Amino acid sequence: MSSRILLFWAFLLAPVLAVGAPEAPRAPAPPPVYAPAPPPPATYRTGVEAVQHKDYRAAAPKLPGECDGGDGQACSYLAELYQKGVAVARDAGRADALLVRSCELGYMRGCNNLAVFRFASATTDAEKAATTPFLEKACEGGEGMGCSNLGFRYERGIGVARDETQARTLYIRACEQGDAEGCNNAAIAYDHPIGGPRDAVAALAAYRRACDLDRIDSCFWAAVAVEKGSGTAADLPRAMKDYSALCDRGHGRSCAAQGWALDQTLGGKENKALARTAYEKACELKYGGGCNSLGLLHEYGRGGPANVVIAAQFFDRGCEIGDANACVNMSRLYRTGRGVSLDQGTAITYLDRACELGSAAACKQLRR
Repeated sequence: MSSRILLFWAFLLAPVLAVGAPEAPRAPAPPPVYAPAPPPPATYRTGVEAVQHKDYRAAAPKLPGECDGGDGQACSYLAELYQKGVAVARDAGRADALLVRSCELGYMRGCNNLAVFRFASATTDAEKAATTPFLEKACEGGEGMGCSNLGFRYERGIGVARDETQARTLYIRACEQGDAEGCNNAAIAYDHPIGGPRDAVAALAAYRRACDLDRIDSCFWAAVAVEKGSGTAADLPRAMKDYSALCDRGHGRSCAAQGWALDQTLGGKENKALARTAYEKACELKYGGGCNSLGLLHEYGRGGPANVVIAAQFFDRGCEIGDANACVNMSRLYRTGRGVSLDQGTAITYLDRACELGSAAACKQLRR
């Protein structure tokens, strides 16, 4: 994720003191409180700079001249405004023409964006394949995102003949060019593996590189590798520290992983109580697996008193967020009437939802 620079202005107003005849002593008045003056409108040298500060209204009148003057980045930014209808009227044809101009001017991200833009509206295999050369140009020109997107096409056989070895090579190249998604894809290719032998050490290095490039999910998978001893010596304390830091950054799955380690790996009454807290934060951060795990702790009284009614609330929340296991557990409670009213119809509804979310066990139950 690219960082954005935010500008803040603060003003201090000096108080105006009146001078008059001396008065009788009195309690000192509290110091006056002054509201800061509103910041002046921001000024930017270029439309590109305005976009980078997310001031699209300021950017819109500047970008056309910059694009006409040969700035490919300005063309690409303006295309995105037309594509999304931000500060200008939505115009897909204008967006396409601007992306072509951007790519012709040698802005390789523009070539990548042109491929993605045209692919989104392609309806035939030939139209999809026709977008591939733009990704090839972007990748050859040093745009890591282009290499990563091209690698994905080779992995899945989209617009090109499927070639997992080539996909892996392109993911590695994307990572070398500093693309976070490319590094994550390279890690997956090393780990699962895709297009070559498994290499746990290289996978961990790629996850860490993606993490350094601010892809927080990759930080999580690096921590998982450390916990499990994949590509390095197993180190639960370090993994727990990493999970905690990621949880504090708002990554719900890391909160859940921290809770799981406390609950299942370390165990004990005190750790299970801490696990409840970790799962609760995961659930608050809308990670459904955390809601489901928290529901199980409440249902069976681990880390605190048992309360099936509260357990049902967390199962329901997890299912709503999209966790299949939480839907299965909610179905089970309705089927048995524990914590909720006995209701076979509602039990089947939750089982249907679990099946839709990919639970093979739920689908199998429905076929009985």
